[in-house]
Parts: sequence; structure tokens; C-alpha cells
Amino acid sequence: MWLPHPTVAAEVSGLSEDWTGGKCCAPFPDPSNGAQLWCCYAWPLEIPLTGTRAFFINQEGNLLQCMNHGSTPYTGAIKTPNFGEVYQVWTDMASDLRIGQAGGSDNTIWSEVWY
Repeated sequence: MWLPHPTVAAEVSGLSEDWTGGKCCAPFPDPSNGAQLWCCYAWPLEIPLTGTRAFFINQEGNLLQCMNHGSTPYTGAIKTPNFGEVYQVWTDMASDLRIGQAGGSDNTIWSEVWY
């Protein structure tokens, strides 16, 4: 899970929660931005035993998936998504989502999950 930092130079970067959950030590998330922004990723613990796709959800309920077939797929703690992997501006979690086009720091393609 990623929570927002304070806005700096019109961008909101993400701050990951601790591996045990929550955030026990500084730096802490920005409470104002945190009331409006968050995102969460899920990916397989061990490809292909626990799946292959990666998923994303945010505060608006946007649910996206990535087929996760890159040269270094997300798996366990070996490779994990950066907070901005799904965003148009991968350094700004307040930017629009990047759907159907390659990009981000890992050159992934994300598509909507219909439910």
C-alpha cells in the first residue's frame, strides 16, 4: 500500500507502508493528501505457482491489471511495483492513470478489470 507524501512542486509522491503494515517511523504520510489519495498493488508471491498477473486499486475504486510478462515480472519481494507504475506521471500519484499504453519505470501495460 502507498500513501501520499506532501505536495512538492505540484507533485505527490508515494510513501510505502512498512512490511508489517502501517507506518511506525518517519517519514509519515501527509494527512491532507491522505484523505484524498492512496493506492495498493498486489502481485504473485511466486510465479507461476501463485498466479501471474499484478493488480492495482486506488481511492476511486479503479481496478487495473498487468499481465506481468516483462523481463523482470513482479514476484514476491524480489521485484515489486513502484507507487507510480500505473500513473501517467510515474512520480505523481495525483496524475491520471495510464491505461493501455506502455510506460512507468518498468514499461508495463495496465488494463481495466471489469467486474
